[in-house]
Amino acid sequence: TDVLVCPVGFVSDHLEIRLDLDVEATDRAAELGLRLSRIEMPNADEAFVGVLADIVRRRLAAVTA
Repeated sequence: TDVLVCPVGFVSDHLEIRLDLDVEATDRAAELGLRLSRIEMPNADEAFVGVLADIVRRRLAAVTA
């Protein structure tokens, strides 16, 4: 059985994701006969970064206007 994990509380890879999910949860899943996978985090996605940049630009424009 495959399990796909989507850590919706996070938008970037960091220690909690890499250790808790990629190592500990994956090992525990294997002990239970499961194969655990995790979605890619959006922090390196160009479209995601572009949206964040657009939000910052709009906010800065509103402040300086």
